[in-house]
Amino acid sequence: MKYEQDGNVFVGQNGELFVLKNYQKIREKDYELSKVLLFPTKFPELDIEATKVLSQEVPPRHINIDKDEYINELNKPFPNIKIGSDKVLLNNFPEISDAFISEFAQKAGLQFRREDVYNHAQFNEKTQKIDYLNEKGQEVEIPSVGSFIDNEITIVNEIISLNKEDYKTAQKNEAAIKALEAAEPELTYWEAKEKIFSQLSLKEQKLYDVYERGKNKEHEIKKTLLHEIKHFKNNFLLESRQYKDDYKNLSIKNLFNRCIDDERSATFEEMLYEVNTYLEQGKDDDYSMFSQESKFIVKKLKSINNQEEKSTEAKREEIIKILTNSAKLMSLNYIQWTKHLEEYAEEFNNIVREDVEKMPYLRETETANEEYFKQRSIIYSYRVYNPETKKYEYQDLSKMLYSQNNGKSEKVDVRTHPEALADYINVDKRFQKEINDINKILKLKRVRESLSYKKFDKGILYQGKKLSKQWFRKSYASQKAEYLKKEVYSKVQDLLAKEER
Repeated sequence: MKYEQDGNVFVGQNGELFVLKNYQKIREKDYELSKVLLFPTKFPELDIEATKVLSQEVPPRHINIDKDEYINELNKPFPNIKIGSDKVLLNNFPEISDAFISEFAQKAGLQFRREDVYNHAQFNEKTQKIDYLNEKGQEVEIPSVGSFIDNEITIVNEIISLNKEDYKTAQKNEAAIKALEAAEPELTYWEAKEKIFSQLSLKEQKLYDVYERGKNKEHEIKKTLLHEIKHFKNNFLLESRQYKDDYKNLSIKNLFNRCIDDERSATFEEMLYEVNTYLEQGKDDDYSMFSQESKFIVKKLKSINNQEEKSTEAKREEIIKILTNSAKLMSLNYIQWTKHLEEYAEEFNNIVREDVEKMPYLRETETANEEYFKQRSIIYSYRVYNPETKKYEYQDLSKMLYSQNNGKSEKVDVRTHPEALADYINVDKRFQKEINDINKILKLKRVRESLSYKKFDKGILYQGKKLSKQWFRKSYASQKAEYLKKEVYSKVQDLLAKEER
């Protein structure tokens, strides 16, 4: 087995780096870092301590682009589900073309899978809840809509059946909601729904929610896809960032901030899809792309469109002004996301603890948020539709937010006013105990590392970086390298192109 080698340093098949003891040779073995560290006596030719240090300073890449790995299985044939004549099937998964999936995701070799899950929904009079039953009549849980692991995104296609009578009742209630919305134009769909629901039994309400979820899937599925792609993109670009010469370790506080930003940025991707689609479509009375989370936007749009004294051009101008104020939209999205923080708090704590364990010893730690704001710029870069040019543009939306100052909402640059971020989530206060605990762990880790690094030859670090770059370049074909140079370079703030120089 042949490995790339420079002196006593070599790179394994998966990009992991290993250090040989003096005068030792590479053996005919499969070198895998986890096995080496778990069974060091099986690898007497290796300098284990130097290998540990090097793997921390130059970690292997977890994400490697491979255009040939791109797969879109979202449009595969639907399963043949047989139901009785007393039931109605809802299977409205949209067509997801390659054109919809971003070029970045395709060139990076992301794999898109669709998992079809069937269940029959019926109201349980005893529990006053909906029971979901599979084809065998067994009760099941509703799966999450989407998941992202490594380079694979799986979207669940929930295929639902309803009893025919329940389906007809839901249709009747849908017609009533739309009729009320038409009769009272100031009402949003969700406000009209709330009014109609006040007249319905709990059974009708719960079954209507199932009907609505099964019927109106086009935009929700697309938003879920974009949400998961955003997570992939963040991970890929942040991993690339750590190989830069000017990279610094984040403070513990900003490791928590980065976790929050990753989730918030993916959620804002969904809102941006709604706004982009509305502006690009140009049908001012079609709000179907908006979810209930964006009810406040629809409320504002309807109030503008209902102003009879204004011309169509004046209305459109006002709508564009509101929907292109990205700082305001992001600020509102920040407020909305805050209510989800507790769902992720434990997960964030675990992620930060893992990140601290992997933190390079020889890298400087930021002192004034300088690294954090570089990473924010990566996380909050988006494709935004420009209604004037009718084209999409890449924009860095990381800088501007609205902050409360003496009771007034003012637009500020968070790089010069980082305290504005605490208006939304005060990380120091919310994660005070976790930050203190992790800082203690980090201090002990640094003491242990100081002993290991005293014996570490810094020249090995140069060899490791060089081999890591060589391995990464060889891990993708020439057309992929060309993509990095031409496409990602111009679209994502030069990060990847500089990496490849």
